[in-house]
Amino acid sequence: MGNVTLKFTAFILLSLLAISMMSSIVSAEAGNSEMDPELRRLRTQAELLQRIIARAAEMSNMTAELKVRVRETLAANVSAMSREGLNDFVREAKAVLAELRRNMDSRGLVGEENVTRALSERLRERLEHAFMGLNVSKEERFEFKEKLRHAWSFGHLRGIMKDIRARMAPAEVHNITESILEFTNKSAEWGNMTGLERAFNSSSKVLEVLERVKEKLTFLNASPVAIAAIEHAMEKISAMRELLALAKERWEELRERHNLSRREIHELVKNRTQTGLRQVEERMAKCLEELEELREAAIEKNLTALGEELDKVLGKLRNALDMLREGNLSFKQAVIVLVEAERALKNAEKMFEKISEREEMRERLLEKLRERMRDLERQRDQLMERLRELKGQLPEDVFHDIEEMIQKILSEMQDASKDLDAGNGQKALKILERVEKTLNKVKDEIEELKSGTRDRGERPGQVPNRGGPAKRSP
Repeated sequence: MGNVTLKFTAFILLSLLAISMMSSIVSAEAGNSEMDPELRRLRTQAELLQRIIARAAEMSNMTAELKVRVRETLAANVSAMSREGLNDFVREAKAVLAELRRNMDSRGLVGEENVTRALSERLRERLEHAFMGLNVSKEERFEFKEKLRHAWSFGHLRGIMKDIRARMAPAEVHNITESILEFTNKSAEWGNMTGLERAFNSSSKVLEVLERVKEKLTFLNASPVAIAAIEHAMEKISAMRELLALAKERWEELRERHNLSRREIHELVKNRTQTGLRQVEERMAKCLEELEELREAAIEKNLTALGEELDKVLGKLRNALDMLREGNLSFKQAVIVLVEAERALKNAEKMFEKISEREEMRERLLEKLRERMRDLERQRDQLMERLRELKGQLPEDVFHDIEEMIQKILSEMQDASKDLDAGNGQKALKILERVEKTLNKVKDEIEELKSGTRDRGERPGQVPNRGGPAKRSP
């Protein structure tokens, strides 16, 4: 066993000893609130050093001189020492501990097998606590414990812990994801706006944590299944944020006018969730139609393998579409359905890209994309017309914001047209996907504005009340 391994193991052992002792020492000192804080800190540090040295001495072959120093350090009555005495003691105790560690490095531990057994026993105890609340099966728990029980060397033990960490990560992530989804679902059911805002804000931090977990697992060469579980959790949190963002934008606007009741919040989240699902459903229906026509074209050209791949993608699309059309979904169910729908759409997009690489199918795909663009152009023109109808009824800033979004759509569609003319179907497809999402957002915004002015009984030329008294435009 090399020097590096021994140093690593000595460090791990001493760290575990420190962690296990800290709580009891802090608890003992917590009751003595009258003591000078600096004196209390030094005394706690001294007692901790004594305990670590006592344990470390049991696992080390010491010289006669070092034994004397250890004995004197352990015999010292730190509770009776002054601040100056404690400072001197802590300095000496640290030197003794450093000597013990050097002794471990140079002479080795007393029987690597014995120390490995002791360390694995501690790790099994730690794991028992870690398992609490985790979705880890009894079989897996037994397997982990048995592996630790039969560890024969430090290197073997490290390998086992690496495997356990990687396999426990999906269970931990599953718990985190389920917790935040359940919390959000209950907040939506109860119309708890504070809870929904908390879920929205905290979910961004959860995504950051999941990203770091994924990076760590990738670094550890974890199984693809474990990494896929993290990615699936990230998709759920992202879908949840997407649906909440639709509702959040609206309730912040309405909150400026009046205090929203729980019922209003509940209905708002429900309606916005249905809107988000409907938008995805429309995209999927169009995608399904296009892929079915492309499948027929592939069969006509005797591209059997491509046709079979299209069949699989179409099957997933149909299943996801059926789930979307079930209706009466809770917020959490809507998130899960949305994730499956987006996955099916991603598979479909990859299929489009694959088709564009086939010379026999490229022109047919470009033709379908041109049809899609013409349809989006019609929708854009209809939205412009609706916006003009509302011009006298909307605040100028709202009107211009929507107008800018439509102008951006126009610019992106020009780029897509150039890509189609150049035969670059993949690039055009990505642009048209973005355009379709933006158009849906603008469409819902305009319909909501029309409905709002109609519900308030406002006449053309009257600006909607957004927090102050209604005013007439000049």
